[in-house]
Amino acid sequence: MAKFSVTGLDEIRYQLQARGAKVEGTVNHMLRAGAKVMREEMQASMKEYGLKDTGDLIASVKAGKIQKTATGKSITVAPSGKDRHGVPNAIKAAVYQTGNSKYPARPWKTLADERGKEKAVQRMQEVFEEEMSKNGGEAKE
Repeated sequence: MAKFSVTGLDEIRYQLQARGAKVEGTVNHMLRAGAKVMREEMQASMKEYGLKDTGDLIASVKAGKIQKTATGKSITVAPSGKDRHGVPNAIKAAVYQTGNSKYPARPWKTLADERGKEKAVQRMQEVFEEEMSKNGGEAKE
């Protein structure tokens, strides 16, 4: 449902290799940090739209495993599993987002994406800079 991916990590990869950092670990750390920000934003926007009945949906928002793609790596942040009644949380989240004939749309994901995108990228940049300072030098802007 909600996919958060970053492209253009080659420049960062080259900077990290030049400084002797563990590239894969740093990129993974950056992705997990960005995913955490997005998870928090998704949960907050669900609460804002009043999507909390039992809390199963909000609690189900999790970051998946880091996947290798054709252009680099990505991580998915989305509701997962089923609620206590056996209804898939991803389906409930999609219906809330788009609405249907009985319920108006409550675009919680759109809100989370708008609020979280810059915060996630900023957090990822902070992680990158922390790794650069650990490995002999400051990151270049």
